[in-house]
Amino acid sequence: MSEASLSDYSLGHESAFLGYLRLRNAETSVRFARDRIREDSRILDCGCGPGSITVGLADWAPKGQTVGIDINGAQLVGAQAMAQAMGVENVSFREANLFDLPFADESFDFVFAQTVFCHIPNRDRAMREIHRVLSPGGHVALRDIINEQVVILPGDARLQRLNRIVRQGIISTGGDPDVGRVLGPLLQHNGFEAIEVSLDWEQAPRGEQRADYFCNLVETLASGSLGARALEKGWCTREERDEIVEAWRDLARDPFGCSGLPLVQALGRKA
Repeated sequence: MSEASLSDYSLGHESAFLGYLRLRNAETSVRFARDRIREDSRILDCGCGPGSITVGLADWAPKGQTVGIDINGAQLVGAQAMAQAMGVENVSFREANLFDLPFADESFDFVFAQTVFCHIPNRDRAMREIHRVLSPGGHVALRDIINEQVVILPGDARLQRLNRIVRQGIISTGGDPDVGRVLGPLLQHNGFEAIEVSLDWEQAPRGEQRADYFCNLVETLASGSLGARALEKGWCTREERDEIVEAWRDLARDPFGCSGLPLVQALGRKA
């Protein structure tokens, strides 16, 4: 994926995948950096998607301003509508490219990005832009995946095949499905200090949430752009795709089914 084609997002932007992303929120995704956010912080959420994390960040900084950016402007309409419905007024959304942020130097005190760096080809360039828009003493918080370590129960081989297709999709557009392993060095290489690294898991904690999580995720293969690309590239046949979809729908109905996506969390401070 070239820097000019960032909209070629490997997992697509269909409603099912946005539903999967809406299960994320500030409390589950950014609690590792909560103490770096003041009530008057100026916050930037990169790759904000449907805005479910962004509105939570804005709530944590009621005297500040929070901006969510994404390369897909269409989903930002829904993000703004959600913020209005929740009565969150100190948040805005705009279409923007992480490689060329439309903000002045030192515009923000805190920058967050979750599962963004796994999809982009020139991570150093993106980090330089984040460094530029941060104020001195400001913090960046990154949270990204180690795809090869996903855990799925029960151990049905068909379930793991979806994970391999997701992996191929990320690689095909220039990303790194295991980028979480290098987040600490990435921050260090780009001039950040006081770096902290930790591990977490993304999983839906309750049965009904897991069912929604699994169903939304597998629809990206069943009827979304990931499935279309998998067939086009020969990553699976139609019969194999249908088997994988059936296995994940069975998992959604299994009261003991669960999966965990490992994430590395990295914090850094601008000198």
